[in-house]
Amino acid sequence: RDLVRSRGLGDVYKRQVAARGEIDPLIEVTTVLDGNVRDDDLSLREAVMLANGDLKLSDLRPDPDPNNRVSEGELRWVRFGAPSAESSDRIEFQSSNQTYTVVQGPIEIKGNNDSIQFWPSDTFTITEGPLFKITGNNNIFDNAVKLFTANTGSVVIIEGNGNVIGGASAHTQTPSYSMTGSADADVVLIEGNNNRIAGTVLQKGKTGIHIKGGSNNLILRCRLITNQDGIRIDEGAKENEVTDCTSGFLFENREPPTPFPNSRHGIVIAGGAQNNRVILNGVGGNGGTGILLTGVNTRNNECLRNRVGTKQGNFSRAGEIGPNQEHGYKIEAQASNNQIRGGEITENVGHGLLITGVGTSGNTVSYTHLTLPTIY
Repeated sequence: RDLVRSRGLGDVYKRQVAARGEIDPLIEVTTVLDGNVRDDDLSLREAVMLANGDLKLSDLRPDPDPNNRVSEGELRWVRFGAPSAESSDRIEFQSSNQTYTVVQGPIEIKGNNDSIQFWPSDTFTITEGPLFKITGNNNIFDNAVKLFTANTGSVVIIEGNGNVIGGASAHTQTPSYSMTGSADADVVLIEGNNNRIAGTVLQKGKTGIHIKGGSNNLILRCRLITNQDGIRIDEGAKENEVTDCTSGFLFENREPPTPFPNSRHGIVIAGGAQNNRVILNGVGGNGGTGILLTGVNTRNNECLRNRVGTKQGNFSRAGEIGPNQEHGYKIEAQASNNQIRGGEITENVGHGLLITGVGTSGNTVSYTHLTLPTIY
């Protein structure tokens, strides 16, 4: 996590390569078209299939004239060895400022230790998602990019472990990834473990980021706007961390915040989720509660130094975005032994902190600045 916090994600790849002392196979995407056809170009789908091991070099169209000094065919776009499911492959794009339309999703990333290096100005779109599905481990999506689903489905589903999605500015205050989803699905659904989402704006989904049963995932410096729920952690998810995110507004480079409320809640911890940490986030302007902890066995979660509907501290003037329309924090429905420590809870329509329901017990609040109405 320290590496992601302190460096661009591209440096993660560079350090991996330096440690191995070798150059990985490089696959270059040369067309915006989707598909798997034998021609003179490589599509993103074909590049991923090569990295997965589903497509071999022997399957590609070679130079039609072996005596031609100018290489032709698909093979010219693969260098430094043969990609496979066992190799660590690097996928790059020949041209920038392009729009790629995926005809049928998802593009499934099944290999391990691969890297996709997007151009900051590129856009990827699909009518019915998911757009990407990651079932492999330790893959990296690097540099800024815009990902869209037009009608239905998630943008990215992560079932593997140790994958990283984030822009080149993931270690700064300015997100460089943008993912736009659809109201019927989570923008990003995480079911694996030890994955990282950094420096990303996630918008217009059922949930911006949904951690469903996974553990030890890190959500870092993301912006959750215009979803139903910003972030949801449930189905027994354990030991995940949400750090330095905003939910309900955009706030960049110390400028006054711009409200983009989620229609329901900013952050939800539910369904028996345990030992998760929500740290140093700004949550305001949402249609429901800022941070909601709910449900039997939802316990031992920590909310530390968050600013919920506040206008002070690191998110100066954040109060201008408007309050959460229900409560700042709400703990209910037998959620137990959770801790709220530090931070500020101000300017919410309902209570700053509402603890309610039979069996909702053992929850503690300490060193937190609250304004009335505070606790019921």
